[in-house]
Amino acid sequence: MNRTNIFFHQLGERAAALLFSVLLLLALGACGGGGGQVAGVGTGGSGLAQGTVSGFGSVIVAGVEYDDSNATVQQDDGTGAMVNADVKLGQNVRLGLDASGKAKTVSVMAQLVGPVTTAPDSGGTLRVMGQWVRLAGSASDTTQAAPGVLSGFAAAPIAKADEVEVHGTWVFDATLATHVLIASRIEKLVTAPDPVQLSGLVQAVSGTAIRLNAADGLTVQAASLPTGIAAGHLLRVWAARSALTTLPANTLNATRVVDTTLTASDVSDKSLRLSGEASAYNPTTRTVEVQGVTVRLPATLQVDESALAKGRFVSLEVQRSGTSLVATSVSQRGSVGSVADLGQSVSVKAIASGVNWTVVPVRFTLRGIDVRAAQSVVAATCRQAGTSAEVLVEVKGRLAAGSDTVDASEVKCTLVSISSNAGSSSSSSSSTNGSSGAAIDTSTVTAERTGTVTQLSLATSSFVLQTKQGSSTVNVTVQWDAQTYFSSEFTKRPESLTGQQVEVEGVYQTGILRARKIKRSD
Repeated sequence: MNRTNIFFHQLGERAAALLFSVLLLLALGACGGGGGQVAGVGTGGSGLAQGTVSGFGSVIVAGVEYDDSNATVQQDDGTGAMVNADVKLGQNVRLGLDASGKAKTVSVMAQLVGPVTTAPDSGGTLRVMGQWVRLAGSASDTTQAAPGVLSGFAAAPIAKADEVEVHGTWVFDATLATHVLIASRIEKLVTAPDPVQLSGLVQAVSGTAIRLNAADGLTVQAASLPTGIAAGHLLRVWAARSALTTLPANTLNATRVVDTTLTASDVSDKSLRLSGEASAYNPTTRTVEVQGVTVRLPATLQVDESALAKGRFVSLEVQRSGTSLVATSVSQRGSVGSVADLGQSVSVKAIASGVNWTVVPVRFTLRGIDVRAAQSVVAATCRQAGTSAEVLVEVKGRLAAGSDTVDASEVKCTLVSISSNAGSSSSSSSSTNGSSGAAIDTSTVTAERTGTVTQLSLATSSFVLQTKQGSSTVNVTVQWDAQTYFSSEFTKRPESLTGQQVEVEGVYQTGILRARKIKRSD
């Protein structure tokens, strides 16, 4: 077996990706409740959940936590191949759930990937490849969405020609007479993507040409289109970068078009959880659109119609009724931190060490999220643990506007004992959080470790991570598999890991850190 097959098992992975795509369309059902709840217990049936990532324990979508410990996390690379992906705060995701509500698949679904064509105005509205984008929570965002993540813009604001990846929800703007992407995440890219990716809601179809987002919006021409495309469907479109030269004429020759709309045939007789900013609310028919999905609200369900008309956030439990999708329950956002928070707040937890709990303010990164905390919100157990001990860190807070930093309203720590030296055959956890005395199952809680790669073995897909805990050196055995995400510099030359400083996320099982993510340490 060559080293590429050893590292990724690509042929098997692509076959699995096709199977997971089928499962994702067939796997349906309801999970979870309102903000801060944990989905999956006693829900019955398989299902789907779609929305914006609002935190991590396992993955949290619109305030509902889903166990993703065994999930395949992937995204479309533009050619139709599914590749392992890194889930980040503010991304759009679609989850395929098993009968217990645990995530089997997590699909990362960016909406725009390419250059900024018009820089943001004072209200936070910009254009990316000609498509209208508005940063969630900005001055001109009437949906009152939670603040959107701005990643990679610390040195300068978003500018024309910046290469970006944008996630968000499409909402119709009557003033502009077009659908606008309310951006939950805008990430600056280091390299220019090719192919680029656009998306939008179909306004008209003529042969193999489609009009997106507005009556005079972008015309996409393709050699062929997916069957069943109709007005209102949400499409993702890929094109060669060279095709962007036609955008001034408002046309684009696409290499690939994918219909990502969930329909009644997808939902079958099961149900799904659908969350996002509302669009096109019709009080006569009592229908609302969320990301291209039209849902009917029965008269028995009481809703804040004014909020829906303004495009405010809504979370729907949906089932099929004939050829329609009908809501069985509706949740609308209330105050931050309440049971109706629905993802306005950010929650994140992981086992970590090395945080200096004595500085003002406390600043650290957890699950890829920059956290800033005043001493007043940090529990005494964190300071008592010090920098060398491993602790389960739990953060609650809210994203600071115009940044990728979470300002914490609460930080808790629980001491954890893990047998993690190389060659160890067991792992355990114990200790207390305040007076709770609750034990932690480290095989289900994500751990973060940073160190130097040694003793790399491609044959066993493993290495030893040499880490520092206080003044001591601790060796941790790390093992990866076909589901592990690697940052790009390691995908083609896995042997280059040796000697590198890397950050690993995974769970401890039988004394080994089973990696879900391996990337270069910043």
